Amino acid sequence: MAKNERAFSSNQRAKSVASWLGRLMVTLGLIISILFCLGYLAHDQLAKWLVTRQDVAVTATTIKKTQRVKTKPTFDLAKVAPLTLRTLSQANLAQGRLPVVGEVAIPALKWVLPISEGVANRNLAFSAGTLKPGQVMGQRNYALAGHHMLDQESILFGPLVKSTVGMQIVLTDMTHAYVYEIWSREQIPATRVSVIEDNTDYPTLTLITCDDYGEGRLAVQARLTNAVDFGALPAAWQKLLTGK
Repeated sequence: MAKNERAFSSNQRAKSVASWLGRLMVTLGLIISILFCLGYLAHDQLAKWLVTRQDVAVTATTIKKTQRVKTKPTFDLAKVAPLTLRTLSQANLAQGRLPVVGEVAIPALKWVLPISEGVANRNLAFSAGTLKPGQVMGQRNYALAGHHMLDQESILFGPLVKSTVGMQIVLTDMTHAYVYEIWSREQIPATRVSVIEDNTDYPTLTLITCDDYGEGRLAVQARLTNAVDFGALPAAWQKLLTGK
């Protein structure tokens, strides 16, 4: 009888320990999942902060400085590194100003972004980058590239996913402004570079995302509809572009 009681007691303890271990594993699993989610959210928020904290001054004066300084910009998209916390941190620590040449905006989305000359990694961390040497706003096919960060569609080229045919896009060098109207939105392979070639019959603006996967791109193309002095733009557009 005593042996049976001891065996029963041992079985009960074993079941109790097993049950406790099971609950512990479930609890640890939940804690790890929560920490992973918090880490993921913190990563995204930190990346957004690193992008938006950089105050890129775009004025007629800073643009003239870019024009005066002799540099050798790169236009090779194949050499663009994915946008990560490491590359963003390096870009923030780098000295010197961006070689700004203007701004691009979609007023309907209340989106505006500086434009830098070339697609160097630091340029694309905080601005759009020109894809060809010697590009002139309002002429031929003015092509820009920009990063699209997953789960951060409010910064850099992220808002392009919300663009629609018929929306207006403004390019400006802060002295003159060029208004385009979107006529095409297309997912293209990363290897299709013909969209930036100067083979259009009318002045065109081409915006291409540069995402983390490198397999596909969103290409947005627009046709020039108007060219005016910056001061002739609607007041709301001027405020969006100047931040004042």
